[in-house]
Amino acid sequence: MKKHLWTNLAIALAVLTWISGVQTSSGNMLAGEVMLLAALACRSANKRRLLEVNSNNRRISYEFVLIVVMTLLVVLQNGFKDLIALDPVPNFVIPVICLMFYVLAFYRARNIEKV
Repeated sequence: MKKHLWTNLAIALAVLTWISGVQTSSGNMLAGEVMLLAALACRSANKRRLLEVNSNNRRISYEFVLIVVMTLLVVLQNGFKDLIALDPVPNFVIPVICLMFYVLAFYRARNIEKV
């Protein structure tokens, strides 16, 4: 449990954010989905880094698909440039931070595999 504390917190925060977006039309539904997809990909990369699971192409492909879906959710919105200008946090800041965390987790896992 302690090994995956941050990804557990990210998943819980993502679910809470998604639920709050469903109940009200506050517009933060995308942020919850983005955080959830990225947290699942980061958890998978962390499991590879901690050698809890075997690192194989299937698992890396799963992570890659999650990140691509996350990116497409953000980029393929109607009026994407306007959304970034009007509400940058759920439409730009959160996805970029999620992507940075995944890239960091991916390279940490990759460095462990090379050793």
